[in-house]
Amino acid sequence: MATRFLAACTILLASFAQIIAKDQSPVGAGIPPLTQEMAKRIELALEGRIECDFTDSPLDEVVHHLEKAHRIPIWIDKQALQDEGVALDQQLTLVKSDITLQTAFSLMLEPLGLTTVNEEGVLKVTTRAKADEKMSIRIYPVADLVNAPLEPESYKIFIVMIQNQTSGRWVDIDQEGGAITAFPNAQSLVIRQSQKVQRETEGILAALRKAKRLQRVSSIPVNGGDPESLYPIEPSQK
Repeated sequence: MATRFLAACTILLASFAQIIAKDQSPVGAGIPPLTQEMAKRIELALEGRIECDFTDSPLDEVVHHLEKAHRIPIWIDKQALQDEGVALDQQLTLVKSDITLQTAFSLMLEPLGLTTVNEEGVLKVTTRAKADEKMSIRIYPVADLVNAPLEPESYKIFIVMIQNQTSGRWVDIDQEGGAITAFPNAQSLVIRQSQKVQRETEGILAALRKAKRLQRVSSIPVNGGDPESLYPIEPSQK
């Protein structure tokens, strides 16, 4: 069993290396430790919950405020915005509480055709078209979600779901964009896509895992059929 697992991992890594070589964008290659640390800080900040109270506020001022408030470097790709006709003093309005910083950016930027990219230790505000040019490659282990781990057909549901439920474009559908490759022997999916789609994919898989846990808990019988009892039936009581 161990030999088979190691062989599967070797195949996955070899295939992954080929994808990276073709893409010419090695993941994490040559990235200084301080830059990696800042990238992690940015991801944590994007997941943090905040309150927003912006009314007719200029885009550049909003970005500067969020940069200071969350102590992360944020850079506006002025050239990309100019090419798309988006002014730095574009008025933004967002009054919301208990939302993530990522959600706040999405609500403010998406109507303008803008988005954010966590790259090189800086959160960049740029256009969706520009962001889609920057692809990353990630491996998603899905052994806990696949009932038949060695059957290629069992992975199609994940591929179709991710393609249908995310906002990105896919090569096998749109003839351009990202790609998903299943590796049944390693019980994993390898996805090449934009950062936004990678985040959406994480959310989909997290929701599936949560639903599976809830289903497992709800199927546990309780003592005497009492709906108020939260204790599983002990073997001696069956």
